[in-house]
Amino acid sequence: MISDSQRVWLVLLALAVYVFICVLSWLNHVRRNKRTQQQIISDEGVVLVAYASQTGTAEALARQSAAQLDGNTPYQLLPLNQVNEDVLANTRQALFVVSTYGEGEPPDNGAAFARHFLKGTFEQDLSHLQFSVMALGDKLYQQFCGFGHQLYQGLTELGAVALTPPLESCASDGHNPQQLISQWQILSGFHSDAPLEEPLLNTEREFVPAKLINRRWLNPGSPGAPAFFISLQTQQAFDWQAGDIAELKFPGGEIRHYSIASVAKANIIELIVRQHRFAEGGLGIGSGWLTQHADLQDQIELRIKPNPAFYAVDATVPAIFIGSGTGLAGLRAHILERAQAVGEQPLATSWLIFGERDPQKDAWLQSEMQTWQQQGLQLSLAFSRDEQNPDYVQDVMLQQQQQFLSWLEQGAVIYVCGSRKGMAHGVDAVLQQMLSQTQFEKLINQQRYRRDIY
Repeated sequence: MISDSQRVWLVLLALAVYVFICVLSWLNHVRRNKRTQQQIISDEGVVLVAYASQTGTAEALARQSAAQLDGNTPYQLLPLNQVNEDVLANTRQALFVVSTYGEGEPPDNGAAFARHFLKGTFEQDLSHLQFSVMALGDKLYQQFCGFGHQLYQGLTELGAVALTPPLESCASDGHNPQQLISQWQILSGFHSDAPLEEPLLNTEREFVPAKLINRRWLNPGSPGAPAFFISLQTQQAFDWQAGDIAELKFPGGEIRHYSIASVAKANIIELIVRQHRFAEGGLGIGSGWLTQHADLQDQIELRIKPNPAFYAVDATVPAIFIGSGTGLAGLRAHILERAQAVGEQPLATSWLIFGERDPQKDAWLQSEMQTWQQQGLQLSLAFSRDEQNPDYVQDVMLQQQQQFLSWLEQGAVIYVCGSRKGMAHGVDAVLQQMLSQTQFEKLINQQRYRRDIY
């Protein structure tokens, strides 16, 4: 007979053997994965396809380009920020598909790569690397395809050998993926009979008529330029989501982009537009038509431009919304979308930090903000012309740094919308001051720092 104590020891022994087998299996799995990863980055036959994309167009083009290699040449597809020293050291051929953000800046998922490799302090020899660059941009900006050219020049200075000159594409002219990929294949020597999957890059919808049905002045008496709440009604209902962009075509064919300030409902699209005046005093084409020249019921052409880099996360995930001026538009869409969640306080995981000029004249959407607070929103306002306490949104971040970092520790996603040169640069600088470089880059790589700036 086996005694009770012997039975207990046998059970414990069996459990120990089981745990040992599980640990051994896990270690073998890790080793296999490590060997597989090492093989991927060290196999000279593998082509690296890397992308830096703010709105998703460059990523889609990178995937299309990689698909042309499928079945013929193995490839590795990576966001540019994940291309490190080891990847570069073990890559013999690469295609970089990159867009330019604003005036020559890299997209957020390429900014870390730019800091590490393109600032003139990196000394790795890349003479083993042959590469091509597909550069996406817009000729409306002075630095057309600026980041693509910076990347091309930087890689060349590190010794990498260009297979092609920079292959440029302009958004205003309409990106042509077939032409770009064909140029790359012919000039670089990669040939494929695989069909091009057009729908991947065909993200632009048709223009539809829209009429101006409402125009409300938000800041009478403000020291800033007049800003208006604009409502447009389309003749047909269509869907979009918080984060998307309204692209308007004005009389004469000029196109302008605006952050959408509303959620998808029926066929109404709402915007927040500030008047822009040229040095000689005339109003800008887009803001002039929307805020002054057009009569109610006048028509404009409109379409939706997807902006996946600024899309929403689940409403249960904490979110910090930061913006100033007309940047409130893109943040409002997200907050309204979150407010539709089920629960007594659907905005309990939301924090809005908003800045304007005068606390008396620039209390934009005050009644809405009060409603949001009743639904649980944490609201922090900053006014740069406040005689008692002048502040910008980045000052609020520093003043409430402990709570800000606590939200980040809880997994909060940061959304920034508004002016690139002033507010967005200030927020970026303070965020890097509050975090280590590793923490900051981790925030970007986890897609927890999302920007719609202009």
